[in-house]
Amino acid sequence: MSPRSSTNARTPRGERGIVLLAVMILTALIVTTAVAYARHVAMAGTTTADALRIHRSQESGESGVNWVRQALRSGADSTVATVPIEEGGGALVTLSGSGTTRDLVVANTDYYGLGATVIGRATVTPDDASGLLPQLSSSAIARIKSSSPTLLSDGAVLFDTEIVGVLVIRQGASVTLRDVVVTGAVVSEEAFFSPPYQSWNATTLRLDGSVRIDPGPILPECSIVMPDGAVFADPTTSVEVGGVVVAKRMTLDGIGSLNAPIAITGPLILSNKIDRPGAGRGPRPWPAALEFTTHQLSTLAFPHFVPSSTELKAIATFPFPVKQNAFSPTN
Repeated sequence: MSPRSSTNARTPRGERGIVLLAVMILTALIVTTAVAYARHVAMAGTTTADALRIHRSQESGESGVNWVRQALRSGADSTVATVPIEEGGGALVTLSGSGTTRDLVVANTDYYGLGATVIGRATVTPDDASGLLPQLSSSAIARIKSSSPTLLSDGAVLFDTEIVGVLVIRQGASVTLRDVVVTGAVVSEEAFFSPPYQSWNATTLRLDGSVRIDPGPILPECSIVMPDGAVFADPTTSVEVGGVVVAKRMTLDGIGSLNAPIAITGPLILSNKIDRPGAGRGPRPWPAALEFTTHQLSTLAFPHFVPSSTELKAIATFPFPVKQNAFSPTN
């Protein structure tokens, strides 16, 4: 007798596992989609005026930081200003510091008491966006005046000598150095003042024979500071300058070397026999005795801020405003 056939054949064990796994994956996908949609609906329903105000406060903070960038490029070192923001908002910006470091605080509490405060520390580098030459710092000017400098009037000629200290060229004077070694600096009297420099007070420094100018302790790293004047040397002159040169224009037709940065606003003519050791190997630092009119933001960091106990108490007891319709005309 042949065995009876059955139409209720069992599904193999392996196939049942695959079906179960597919059902679980599909269920998980449905649940995830439902949760995501529910969150979207919840977020859309909570777009209140408070959320918009906080967003505006954050935007004001970013606008304040951008204002600081512009202020640095415009010559501001330390300032307190209220920066108006579109839609009636604003930010109180405080910029302080000197040298290569600036501290900034951007505070905004204009939107119903809800605001954001940005506290940052920036590193700045000199920038020539204004087209102005660097100037002597107030401390550098005080050091020069207290050092009993040698004052040179129009037509003065120094020759066959060594000088230790600072030579100050009087306003409008033309001076010649012939076979002279200076350990210090040559500074125009106009450099003690702020620009613009008057043309009738412009100074001239002529180098003749063999001339060497190395920086000294009064103006470290500076050799010639004549933002109003001109420096000339004819083809027979041998020149060695070890410090920074600041001048309106300069023409060196002889031989020699310039071993420091040069800041010139007018024509710069250098003989092919003038060496520039170290030039072209990246930016070199400027002396602390010189201050640039403008700066650019090099780095910006936001240090960790630890609130005081008073600030924590104020945060805990802050009376949040009553929620309003996000599309209310009062917003």
